[in-house]
Amino acid sequence: MKKLFLMGAVFFGILMTQNAYSDNGDSAPVQTSSCSDQVAQGEGCCPADHPCEDQRTNDCWCKYVHYEPCYYTTKRCVEEKIPCKKKCCRYVPKYYEVKRCRYVPEYYCETLCRKEPEYYYVEDCKTCKKWVCDQHCRYVPKYYWKHVCGDQGCSNPCPTTPCCN
Repeated sequence: MKKLFLMGAVFFGILMTQNAYSDNGDSAPVQTSSCSDQVAQGEGCCPADHPCEDQRTNDCWCKYVHYEPCYYTTKRCVEEKIPCKKKCCRYVPKYYEVKRCRYVPEYYCETLCRKEPEYYYVEDCKTCKKWVCDQHCRYVPKYYWKHVCGDQGCSNPCPTTPCCN
């Protein structure tokens, strides 16, 4: 089924390319409008690397550049230190006395030790990560062609050197 579909697609492509040419036997593609027609319509006809080929002898075009700002943002991670207090615990010895009886009327005192928790606070810093957005600007060149001369009453002759700066 897949091969049959592929063969049909190839056959359809061949039929469409034959149909693209006119019926009177011309095999050349249809020509587009000239550059002067496109200038009259207000379209930019000149490509970015050279001016029009079919221009008049007194017709001059110069290539100019205009830089437009392009704003963009970048993100970066920043570690921020936040001061805080940390609760700590340590065990300290605590001495106390116990009264004991050795024989019936005889008493004595014994000193004992036990560990008790003692809590205290220490200055500490927590590191917190946060995202910071930085805005940047770069200038992007935009090229265009400007019609310098070519009118009937143009007093400025075409420049002999290229207009490119």
